[in-house]
Amino acid sequence: MLPSRSALLLPILFLLASKPAAPQTFAALCNGPGLLCVSSALVRSQLSNPLDFTVIINSTEDIAVTWEVTDSTGLVLESNSADNFLLPLKSVTPQRKTLHIKDYFIKPAKSDIGMLTLTPTRRDSSGGKTDLPPLKIPVRLPTATTQLTFFLPNDGEAFRSEVSRYVDNQNQKDFSPKTPLAPHTVIVMQTNPDQLIGATAEAAARGYVGQGPWHLIDSRLDGDTAHLTLSGDGWAGVTYYLAGLKFLITKSVLNIPGIKHVEFDQPPSP
Repeated sequence: MLPSRSALLLPILFLLASKPAAPQTFAALCNGPGLLCVSSALVRSQLSNPLDFTVIINSTEDIAVTWEVTDSTGLVLESNSADNFLLPLKSVTPQRKTLHIKDYFIKPAKSDIGMLTLTPTRRDSSGGKTDLPPLKIPVRLPTATTQLTFFLPNDGEAFRSEVSRYVDNQNQKDFSPKTPLAPHTVIVMQTNPDQLIGATAEAAARGYVGQGPWHLIDSRLDGDTAHLTLSGDGWAGVTYYLAGLKFLITKSVLNIPGIKHVEFDQPPSP
């Protein structure tokens, strides 16, 4: 007796079902030389606060990246130079690196159409820099807003003096300055609820100006504990600056309902 048609098809169907799916390719948008590439899904996508995406750098040279977001009115919503916003590069191959950018908008958009511009800069051994062709990405922007509250000292000089005494006195465990703090509010681009911690910390960091800016590059919530990661340049006196900054960020984040503790994590290594 001959096997039925359905019985003959079973081995073929099994082979088809068990065949591994073909790997998905990375659909990329690149600048002219192909030095910088991002996922093509970023094109005309709706940005959120924070800005969060990955850049691929195809080069063996020392390449830094500056990013800028503007709306259609020409308003610069975010602009960070490669010198004052330090993020780790991850090497995939000697010719290919990835840069994960996470940056908070501390300014609302006036229009819902915008442009994200990435500019690569080549650095040479003598410290010279050369800007290379940029990558321009049309995006959409939320025009809704979020109000953030953070704390700064009423008297900056008195506060910094207390910070200096605290850092110099290595036996002192807890920093409890007497200088009163005042709440400040800022209206920013609409922020994802799970990113209010990071946006608040970044607002406090921008309010407490130092010799060189430090920025928040990551935040996460573990129960009632907020974990924050800061990154910046190690200029002279930065130890004193960071002691004051971390105190102000802690007070600001603890003002968010549900947060009981704040911890600062080390930035990731390249």
